[in-house]
Amino acid sequence: NQPSILLGTIVDKVFAGDRNSFAHILPVLLVIAGMILGVELLTMLRKLIVERVSTNVESKEFAGATAHILSLRLDSLGAERIGALNVRLHRSIEGVTKLLKVVFLDFLPTVAVACVGLFLAAQKSFSAACIMVVVMLIGIAVTAVQIATQKGIRIDLFRDKEDLSGNMSELLSGTEYVRASGMTKVEIGRAKSLSVRLRDREFVHHTW
Repeated sequence: NQPSILLGTIVDKVFAGDRNSFAHILPVLLVIAGMILGVELLTMLRKLIVERVSTNVESKEFAGATAHILSLRLDSLGAERIGALNVRLHRSIEGVTKLLKVVFLDFLPTVAVACVGLFLAAQKSFSAACIMVVVMLIGIAVTAVQIATQKGIRIDLFRDKEDLSGNMSELLSGTEYVRASGMTKVEIGRAKSLSVRLRDREFVHHTW
């Protein structure tokens, strides 16, 4: 925020008729450019660190999941569709990495900017800061209610995606059997019904 404040000060002086020469303004402009460059470098460093941690976590999770699967009893996977299980495993690992990125790349920077904004607003006008706090709390409450009410819909949506992706994975590995047994039309009909169910659930999810 400091570069924006300095820029605002320069603009105020220009409109106020202050006839400072360019030599007087140049050091301030250089400081602003240095601050902007520093912010960009810190942002790049934060992204590199988060991406490095996310990739390390992803590789460790895959290795741990592989070790866990190899240690399971063979009959424990009999009731699971291999394709759906594969999709569920990848989705779970991707969910962990996405959570890390959302927290450290979006959530925490937004909270930091909001805290600085509230602090600056409180120095200028305490009532304005209170209004900002109320608006933020209302936004958090609305988001929490939306997440709570859509939890069941999202779970059903994930299960339908697992069924559809699992069915496709199993078809790719058993294409010759499907053709030889004359089940092509049956499998196409099942894929259509799964896609229609997924479409309807996605419509409900985006509507509410």
